[in-house]
Amino acid sequence: MSNTETDPIVSSRAGTTSAGSAASFTMLALVLVFAGGNHLAAQPEPTFKADGPAKIWTADGWKPVPEGSSSGSSSGTYRGPSASQLKREAEAAARQDRARRAGALNDQANVAVRAHDYREALRLFRAQQQVIDGPKVRDVISLMEALAQWTEAKTAAEYRRALNLRPDSFTADNRIFVENLERQEAAARKAVEDAAQLARDRAAGSRLNDEAADLLAAGKIDEARDKLTEARRLSPDDKQINANYWIAWANISLRNGSIDNMITYLESAVQWDPENTKAKELLIRARTDRDNQRSAVQAGLAESRSRLLGGNAPGSERTVAGAFGSRESNPTLATRPAGKIGSNVLAGDQLMSAAHAASVDQDLSVNFDIGGAQAVGSLPMVDPATMPPRVLNDPRMSESLQQLSDLLAARAKIRQDRDTLVDARNQTKDPAAMAALTKQVDAKQQEYAQAAPAIAAKQDSVAKLHRVISSEIEGGDAPGGAPLQFMTR
Repeated sequence: MSNTETDPIVSSRAGTTSAGSAASFTMLALVLVFAGGNHLAAQPEPTFKADGPAKIWTADGWKPVPEGSSSGSSSGTYRGPSASQLKREAEAAARQDRARRAGALNDQANVAVRAHDYREALRLFRAQQQVIDGPKVRDVISLMEALAQWTEAKTAAEYRRALNLRPDSFTADNRIFVENLERQEAAARKAVEDAAQLARDRAAGSRLNDEAADLLAAGKIDEARDKLTEARRLSPDDKQINANYWIAWANISLRNGSIDNMITYLESAVQWDPENTKAKELLIRARTDRDNQRSAVQAGLAESRSRLLGGNAPGSERTVAGAFGSRESNPTLATRPAGKIGSNVLAGDQLMSAAHAASVDQDLSVNFDIGGAQAVGSLPMVDPATMPPRVLNDPRMSESLQQLSDLLAARAKIRQDRDTLVDARNQTKDPAAMAALTKQVDAKQQEYAQAAPAIAAKQDSVAKLHRVISSEIEGGDAPGGAPLQFMTR
């Protein structure tokens, strides 16, 4: 029910109620009962002597005593009002006056009700209560209070207070209206609170983004990433924060020597912030460097295969051009010299040495043709003596070299144990002991082989770390010749 809808009209005289379209209110008609009838005393009154015709006191003043009346005589005896009679007459007159004033106030109040001015009607009914009080006028006052509050209400709480004053006088539609309004106001309040919280989160995320930029400029990449992770949680849709988050990860990938991951993270940064020209330029350079590296690897592998098949030395071509553009066997094919025996004397060592040589683009002809290839792990593939002092003295490099040394020492111990078992097997003449030793040799050989991948991975890690430290100091291998450390604010 709105404030402008039709409301009930109360008639204290007629006792009728008319309800509006949105609500029905129960209105008890105020019926005033006035005192009436003969108010003169019935008991005998005292008489008084006076000259002249006999008179008697009535409500209309002194009147002659009727002929034959026993109330007086022609001797001039008069009858006057007693004190109690005067009191009753005064009380009756007061009651009549109150009834008249109360009726007038009641009529004015009903006019205000019909005009939907419930606040004025409430004032008049309260004035009427001061003249004549009773349960009916109090009930009407209670209803006017509810109606006045309802028509003046602006919020769900005000409507609810009006409803609670006279719940029996409101309809189910009125209650549904209040409940819907309460839900709408609650949703509006939540929207305002959410907007305020979003603004606070965005401000906090922006501060964290600026702090991350300072940390990244100081080379504290991990701390910058952590700041941006929290900023991203506070403002998940902020394109600048998201772009900087992936730029931080790109810096971490650069530090770890993983150009493919760096490119993936830079692509994510550009997707979030297509207007970030620095990220786009660096992404282009990183892709170019990756393609160049892949081309160099492919060229190296091709050269290794060529050497394995005979190389480019004179007379090394297995075929030559024929008379009609065909290929014919080379009659002067040069023979290859006998290969040298290296440290990889076991078949498993030879295969692992060749696999490692191919992965780092080494000459495979040393493994398969010339001979003399070293077994993986027999000598470090990383030579600290060739590292610049600034790289070698870096705490990260010192730690990585120590880890590599530990892995190599552990594998050397496995090989020593294996060789001891092999010697023992070769010296025994007991078939049962020989079988047992053979089983131990096989197990130790398997353990020795399983240690190789960890060493190879660590060697690669040391090599990558070498490049990262070099780029941090001199701008060496980073895409474009400089570290990634940049971030938008």
